Amino acid sequence: MSTLDPLQIINMIWELRRELDVLEDNTKSGVVPGAQLEQNLASRMLVPLDARLSKLTLICRAMWSLIQEKTGATEADLLRRITEIDGMDGRIDGRVMKPALKCPQCKGVVCRQFNRCLFCGYEPPSGDPFDGA
Repeated sequence: MSTLDPLQIINMIWELRRELDVLEDNTKSGVVPGAQLEQNLASRMLVPLDARLSKLTLICRAMWSLIQEKTGATEADLLRRITEIDGMDGRIDGRVMKPALKCPQCKGVVCRQFNRCLFCGYEPPSGDPFDGA
């Protein structure tokens, strides 16, 4: 199974937004019932995300078992490190957030999740392997 790069994710979101607009227009005109609209969106978005989440969970568990085996690290060590990393953004909330950047080209906001300006496509240089993850 291949992974999606940030541009593919943005394109997928754009296509889903366009499809949502069409389906909403059809719903308003009575062509598509609202329940079908919701079911369509759920199946298009949640099923692929659930499959990716399951694969990432499997990979993380495999990596953690290898780390434990090779280093003797404990569950307490892992939980402590998770809390440290979680708190790096100033809040312990189960998420890693990066502050927004201003695009030097168009002055828009660079989406830190995709490490790309959503307005002009500028990609800031990155040394962080988790940009776009």
